[in-house]
Amino acid sequence: MDKYAHPSSGDRDSASEKSTGPRTEKRKAGQHMPAKAATLPQDIAEFVGGRPIVKGEDPQQYDILLDKLAAFIAPADPIEWIWTKDIADALWEGRRARRIRDQILDIGRHKAMRRLAENLLQEKNCLPGFRKLVDKTVSAWMGPAGDEKMAHFLAGHGLDPLAVAAEAFMNRSQPYELLDRIATSADKRRDALLRDIERRRTGRAKDFREAASIVDAEAEEVTSPSSPDPTASQDSAQANDQQ
Repeated sequence: MDKYAHPSSGDRDSASEKSTGPRTEKRKAGQHMPAKAATLPQDIAEFVGGRPIVKGEDPQQYDILLDKLAAFIAPADPIEWIWTKDIADALWEGRRARRIRDQILDIGRHKAMRRLAENLLQEKNCLPGFRKLVDKTVSAWMGPAGDEKMAHFLAGHGLDPLAVAAEAFMNRSQPYELLDRIATSADKRRDALLRDIERRRTGRAKDFREAASIVDAEAEEVTSPSSPDPTASQDSAQANDQQ
């Protein structure tokens, strides 16, 4: 897990001032610069862990995602910040699972082409040089104008190029379905967190309204003029009569 490096506000201001100066030779040369840290508050970052990235993924892209989510959700307290980070993690992990899932079929494409060629050329399996024929057929599919050659060959057997993807899926369906479940689970986790934020804000708004009503009622009671005491008026009248 990649860790956040959260600069203090003073460091950020200093870095901002320095960035207005001439570009360094490293920048001119186009070398990779360190990823800018996301705007996760320092006191929150200490408890939520690092970026959920693996080797080959760009931490800066994750920071951009987290920044956009934070701008949209506008977390108002530490709990909402933690949930916002969890939502970013769920989105990132779901995206990764789908990307790997889609690549699984591409990874198995060559083997699928070979198995398909073997199955369709079965009537020539008894002939000498069958393996070389399969190799030649698959090599032609992977060479120049290979898609057209494969489509023509498959059409002669009542199939189309989608048959290669079908063959690849049949032999990689388990990891494909596993990754699909991972992506779906990440989506559900994301949606549940969004609902949690909405419910919490609705509940807090209700609490604030009730508290405001209580405060208003107490303030009105304190500031309203006192009603005249009828007993006190009678005692005053009796005292005047005695005089």
